[in-house]
Amino acid sequence: MTARQLNRTAYLYPPAKSAPARQATPSVQGVTPCRTEPDLFFSDDDADIEAAKATCSGCPFSRGCLLDALEQEIEYGVWGGATAGERLAMLSGGTKRCVRCEKVQPLCCFHRSADCADGRAYRCKDCERSRDASRDSAARNARRRRQRAARKLATARKAVAA
Repeated sequence: MTARQLNRTAYLYPPAKSAPARQATPSVQGVTPCRTEPDLFFSDDDADIEAAKATCSGCPFSRGCLLDALEQEIEYGVWGGATAGERLAMLSGGTKRCVRCEKVQPLCCFHRSADCADGRAYRCKDCERSRDASRDSAARNARRRRQRAARKLATARKAVAA
């Protein structure tokens, strides 16, 4: 290989940079309650969730735990003292209260709407879906009533004609 070819190869394929050395973090295994009592941190019970948050508030690893959960977009459990909904709100930039179910949810749970002052719909996506489903069923029922009435009218006309 000529010197020119070597230079070109070095330019096109530079040597891989080594990753910066990470500081050694103390082992979490067996030290924190989240490792010894995982059921507490993945419970649906409000009392367990509050207990898990209280436990996280005194943990020296809670900040790193929360950052990891945000980075990996973990959807379940209490991580770093925040529930999945709270972490989603942190990532989406805010929260809003739904006027129908009255739940406070992250902005990403609301459709965009030019009609509202904040640019988001008044109802959350779940409430919109249930409203649309009820509208669809009401329209379907009205259509069936009209069809039934038309069949009765056709039957009555045939009876009169006969």
